[in-house]
Amino acid sequence: MLIYYSIEIMEAFNLFKEKFTALCKYWKVPTPKLEESYDFQNHTGPDSIAVHITEVESVDLYVTHIFGHYLADLHNSDPKMSDKVANLIANWCVPKNSDLFLA
Repeated sequence: MLIYYSIEIMEAFNLFKEKFTALCKYWKVPTPKLEESYDFQNHTGPDSIAVHITEVESVDLYVTHIFGHYLADLHNSDPKMSDKVANLIANWCVPKNSDLFLA
């Protein structure tokens, strides 16, 4: 049972790394150092992220949630990135179908 649990956590973390890295590339922001957290907590910063994931099913939620924290850290710590992050957020605020809001 312990071996299965460890393999599942390793799979979940590797999947997290893969998806988080893809998200960073997609939005053209630097990819931080990604590592597992062994104190059962998530830690984010502009240069590194430590995550604690216990199940594969929760990876998608973790990726987007932690990405939000990472962008906030990046915005607050790097003047060069603050405008880029602000522009990303501004673009997310534009309705997908603006015709609906013109009526």
